Amino acid sequence: MYESMNERGWLDMDPIIVRQAQVQDAAAVAEQRRDYYAEETGNASVADDFVERMSMFVRQAIEHRDATVWIAEHNDRLISIAWVKHIRKVPWPDPWEARWAYVTDVYTYPPYRGRGVGAQLMKRVQQWAQDEGLEFLILWPSDSSVRWYSWLGFTPNADALVWRPSHPSVSIPQARADGGHSIVLRRLGNEEQDWERLAAWFASPHVREFYREDFDIRQVRAKFGPRTQASSRVRPRMILHDATPVGYAQFYPLTDEDVRAYQLPNTMRWGGFDLIIGDKTLWGRGIGHAVIQQLLGEIAGLGLSHVAIDTACHNLRAIGLYQKMGFEMDRVLKGWEQNQNHVLMTRELR
Repeated sequence: MYESMNERGWLDMDPIIVRQAQVQDAAAVAEQRRDYYAEETGNASVADDFVERMSMFVRQAIEHRDATVWIAEHNDRLISIAWVKHIRKVPWPDPWEARWAYVTDVYTYPPYRGRGVGAQLMKRVQQWAQDEGLEFLILWPSDSSVRWYSWLGFTPNADALVWRPSHPSVSIPQARADGGHSIVLRRLGNEEQDWERLAAWFASPHVREFYREDFDIRQVRAKFGPRTQASSRVRPRMILHDATPVGYAQFYPLTDEDVRAYQLPNTMRWGGFDLIIGDKTLWGRGIGHAVIQQLLGEIAGLGLSHVAIDTACHNLRAIGLYQKMGFEMDRVLKGWEQNQNHVLMTRELR
C-alpha cells in the first residue's frame, strides 16, 4: 500500500525500482506518452496508431543509443519516466570523448506525485551521469518545476544563446483534434483569396460580436496589405486546419504608446497578439490553444519577455482559454474599444 507517508513527506510503499527502459518496455513508455498528452491538453483522443508509432520511436531510440529512457516502477507498473538525450561533442585531442545530455519529458503519474518518486528517479539519472563522466545535464523546466529542479542541484546558466529561424509556415499539433489533425500558421500573402476570406470572417456574426469593424475587400486590403511586408512590426498569419484556411492571427512587439495606454511597467519587453477563428464549427477543438502556443513561441523569439492582450469582458470563452494558458487578469479597460469594456490580461514568457 502507498497511503502512508514517512517523516520527510515521502512515500512509504513497496520498493520502487528505477532502471533503464529496454526494448520490451516500448509499449508501456508509449502509453505513458499518450497519458501525458491527455493530461497536458485535456484531450484523451489521439490517432489510433499513436501508441504503435510511439513504440517504434522508443525502440529505435534505445537500439540506436540516441537516448536513455529512465523509468520508475511500482508493482511492475511504470509510474515515472525521464528521457535523457545523448549529445556527443565534436572531438578534441584531449580529451577525445566528451559528452553531455539533455533531460526532457520528465513525468510522474498523478497518484505518485509529491511522494519522492520523481526525486528518486532524477537522483538515479544524476548518479548515472556522474558515472558516465558526462560534462553536464541540461533541461528546460516549466514555471512550476523550477524550485524542484533547484532542490535537486540544477542551477541557472546564462551561457547559452538561442536563435529561432522565422519559417514561412510552422506546423504544430492541434491540441483537441480528432484523428491527429494539424494546425499550420502560414504567412499572410498579398493575394485576393486571403482578402476575401478575411472580409468574410470579419463580417460573420460570431466575429462581429467582438470585433465590430466593418471591412469590405478594399478596406481589408488597405489595412492588412502593409502587414505582409517584411518591414512590418505586425506579423500576420493565416491559420490552416488540415491545409484549409479557418482563421487569422497576428503577433507583434507593443509600442511605447501601447505600453503607456495599458499602464504596464516600461521596464519589461512587451508583446501582444490577436486571433480569430472564422469557422465557428471548429470552436472547442483546441485550435485556439494550439495557435496561442505557437504565437507565444514566436513572441519569445522576438526577444520579448512578457505578453499583454485585451479582450471584451463578455468574451468569456476567450478569457477562460487565456487563463488556462497562464494569463492573469490585470485590470478592466472601461470603454476601451468602440465603447466596450475590455479586460487586460498578462503573462510572463519563460
